[in-house]
Amino acid sequence: TLTPSGNHIAVIRGWGGLFLTVILSNIIFLFFHFLSIVNSDKKNSNKALIFMINFH
Repeated sequence: TLTPSGNHIAVIRGWGGLFLTVILSNIIFLFFHFLSIVNSDKKNSNKALIFMINFH
């Protein structure tokens, strides 16, 4: 059985995992959205690639 403090840590870890999952899904969505913008405008693809490299 978990002690009250151990249970509390497990709850925090669960919420942290949920938070990270939401952030990661948003980052992936934005990344693919960005790729679609790049694909629709080929002449700016090099600028976009440089932007992505500098952004990270």
